[in-house]
Amino acid sequence: MKSTLENHHINNLQNTPGMRLFYKYGVHLLILRWSVIFASAVIYFTTTPHARVLVPPFIILIILISINLPVTLYIFSKKFYRKLNITLIFILDIIQGTLAVILTGGYSSLFFVLYLLSFFEAGLFFAWHLAAVWIVSIDLLQVAATTVHWTAVKVPVSTYDLVSRFIRLLVVGLIVIILGELLRREEENQRKAFQTAKDFKKLNFIMTELESASFTENRIFNILLSSILSLDNVLFAFIIYRIDALKDRWEIKATSNPELFPVGSTYYNLIHYKAETSLFRRSLHETEANHQFFKGGVSELIGLNLADYNEDNKGLLLIGKNDSPLPVSDETFFLKALALESQLILHNLYAFQDKQEQIKTLAAFKETQATFFSAAGHEIKTPLTILKTLQATLELTIPAPTENQQDILHTMKANIDRLDNLTTDILETAKLENSDLALHRKETDIIRIISNRIEALQPLADNKNQKILFKKGHVSENAATVYGDRKRLIEIISNLLSNAIKFSPVNTTLIVTLSRGEENAEICVYDKGPSISPKEQQNIFKKYYTSSPDKALTGFGLGLYITKKLVELHGGTIFIDTRTRWKGFCFTIPIFSKEHYHEPQKHC
Repeated sequence: MKSTLENHHINNLQNTPGMRLFYKYGVHLLILRWSVIFASAVIYFTTTPHARVLVPPFIILIILISINLPVTLYIFSKKFYRKLNITLIFILDIIQGTLAVILTGGYSSLFFVLYLLSFFEAGLFFAWHLAAVWIVSIDLLQVAATTVHWTAVKVPVSTYDLVSRFIRLLVVGLIVIILGELLRREEENQRKAFQTAKDFKKLNFIMTELESASFTENRIFNILLSSILSLDNVLFAFIIYRIDALKDRWEIKATSNPELFPVGSTYYNLIHYKAETSLFRRSLHETEANHQFFKGGVSELIGLNLADYNEDNKGLLLIGKNDSPLPVSDETFFLKALALESQLILHNLYAFQDKQEQIKTLAAFKETQATFFSAAGHEIKTPLTILKTLQATLELTIPAPTENQQDILHTMKANIDRLDNLTTDILETAKLENSDLALHRKETDIIRIISNRIEALQPLADNKNQKILFKKGHVSENAATVYGDRKRLIEIISNLLSNAIKFSPVNTTLIVTLSRGEENAEICVYDKGPSISPKEQQNIFKKYYTSSPDKALTGFGLGLYITKKLVELHGGTIFIDTRTRWKGFCFTIPIFSKEHYHEPQKHC
């Protein structure tokens, strides 16, 4: 309780180094005061008083005690620790010392030690240059007191004695000034360290609060305003943003005093309030000051540059203060650090909002794109079905077509099939991206699927005199059961095999391999087609990516994208095999186990 009262008492003092030293060493000065009086009494009772005194020393001693008793009580009161009161006590000490010396022996007075009390008070209370002036003045005053006594009692004092004492007192005064300056600097450093630690603690708390604001602008503003109101002598604070750069029009977004500065109020011509640094000040008497902000006794306006993310996010935190006892430098560190923290948080907020807006726009675009392709695919499917029927009917109506007619029918069928495949790929892509594709996984014989697809695609390979080999290694029929969707596995293997046939030269061999691991089966399709560069390997599974300059071969760039998505839906991976001299695409599929019996079907 006592410590709390003392801290409250210190906070109410005028915040100058001399005041703080006087409060800190007030008890020591009281001890020195009474030590001086006690020393004078000891000298009086142990030595023979000087014969030429104007007033008996015992009377002066009684008067000094009578004066210093109430002074001591007054020093213990809170009223003492004000600059004017301390100055008055200091002058009183000089006066009582001078009168005691004049009345009790001048140069030989036993109360001469009272000047030492005034020396120490000057050294503690005043800065070194003012303390030097006071000490020289007191030293001259003791010379004057000695001269007055000399004149009154007709007892001459040699010039040597006067000069000698004057110099000795100056040396003592110099020591006191040095000691006072050292104490002053030590106290100032301690005060700054304490203030800095206090600011850091407050800033850490504010930063924690800001980080927990969850990118909410209003909550960030409220935290900033409450932290500013914790400073001394702050009358109001509000956050204002520029809403029209051309007209330099600003609008209040948040405020601590809605009566003076309501939210939504607009102001113009605040361009002078935008400083190059994070903090600026405007006093009531400056020409650049906007006097519409100087309300309710405000004498100074402090501004913090908050956000400068873009033209739409330029903000200020304006703080109205009256006269503060704190030095400007004491609060500048805190305010600048707060401004930098605020800029960082708000910059991240607006960057996050920008990114969220971009994500929403991109998602909307992708949804529109998928809807368009899906609708277009379905619309194309209908005429394609009619064209397929007409093409088949046309073949039947020509019993013995000529060579030219055969070429036309073949070209017609090839392009209808190509367009049909492209439409199917577009619809598959739309389903994958709309999460509208469900897998119906079950125990599946992967060897049978591979064998059937090789048999189905062999006629296509025969057109290029290509041979397809299936190497299943040591995998037995019973060990080749995977957990997958039969229809989608057929699609995966068909895509990889058809690509291998398409891009491999004539008169070459294609190899399909099957190997089994502990949890996955690995299927690879190797061919002698063009090698794939490292750069192409990074992009080849992306949607619409094509690597071959021959667009007739590459198609629309959806086959490998769909294949990769289907493999990943099965919980497998697809990759380009660089372990051999052949070009190979490999993918993995989980081996079937009893655990899969009750597993729910997976949706994309």
